[in-house]
Amino acid sequence: YIHDHSKPDWARIRHRMKKVKGLKITDYDREIIPQSDGSDDKNAASAIIEMAAEQCSYIHDLDGEAYALLTVENVRQCHRLESKAYTEWLSYQYYTSESTAPSDTSIKAAVAAMTGKAKFEGEQHEVFTRIAKHDGAYWLDLCNDQWQAIRITPQGWQVIDNPRVICVRGASMRPLPMPIQGEGNLSALWQMANIPEADRLMVVAWLLECLRPETPFVVLELSGEQGSAKSSTQSALRDLIDPNKSNLRTAPKQKDDVFISARNSHMVSFENLSHLSADYQDALCSLATGAGYATRTLYTTTDETTIELKKPIVLNGIATVVTAHDLLDRTVHLDLPMLQSVSTEAALGDYWQANHAAAFTGLLDTFSRVLAKLDTVDL
Repeated sequence: YIHDHSKPDWARIRHRMKKVKGLKITDYDREIIPQSDGSDDKNAASAIIEMAAEQCSYIHDLDGEAYALLTVENVRQCHRLESKAYTEWLSYQYYTSESTAPSDTSIKAAVAAMTGKAKFEGEQHEVFTRIAKHDGAYWLDLCNDQWQAIRITPQGWQVIDNPRVICVRGASMRPLPMPIQGEGNLSALWQMANIPEADRLMVVAWLLECLRPETPFVVLELSGEQGSAKSSTQSALRDLIDPNKSNLRTAPKQKDDVFISARNSHMVSFENLSHLSADYQDALCSLATGAGYATRTLYTTTDETTIELKKPIVLNGIATVVTAHDLLDRTVHLDLPMLQSVSTEAALGDYWQANHAAAFTGLLDTFSRVLAKLDTVDL
């Protein structure tokens, strides 16, 4: 009777019943709710929406993309509603409550409803990936399990437990090391990065620019013969800004795929390049300075999906691959010398594990000092 005449009352009773040990709520639903009223998938979707509402709020960004703000043990997380991480969390919550796995149909139905709620009822917020500038400070997402971020100002930097900025993460992004005040040593980088001494200041400037979202980014091109440590140098540089499950990737065959790949991390990093077409170089140029990419939405005829991105880029290859004038104007090209002595991969790994945090701390110290001087620079 209650189900038929008052859906809100039924939802409240059902919520209390879920807490009764030994009671499988989905079986009870089948007894109470007539089959014609909805399938198991419909009931499961409703239960998923109800469970998620207890821990989540929903927002959308300036482009209308929907996100869930999930609070777990007083730590706020941000997930795209259709991301694998969020749908897996929904599946787990349902399983722990009902002792059975939800179907893909029920998950999709629940996410669709949440998306509508986020777009039409949720607040609008700016959502960032890895870096942000907010309230006069720069922010760097550590991407750790505590969802901490570093706030950087001309006065210094500090690790913030519950940052004001909202950052979202791609599945392949990895955490930065925890910096330690007073233990910075940026010079530790040069044991890992085979950069000539005359070019090191330029590389530090490039690294710092990777942390400034308000400016166009600079493309870094590393060239050198086999045995000049191009890949390990590139990987170490990325480890200080945007560590990834795959720090180095082969360039996608289609230039359109560059934008899809760039959406899921902060830095674009391609290795072992031998040639870049003119169209491909135009795409990289647009990505470094900021551009929108549009394509037809999947499974639709006329709908369009637009992605607007601006990302730092690092490339390497034996030969110079940046030849287009527009991209050349935005590229720092470095020739890496042949190594005079060679260390084993295991020895390099041990060294970087011991010194990664110190090098990262040194970069933060340098960034703060540079911000204090930046206003006095006259170009």
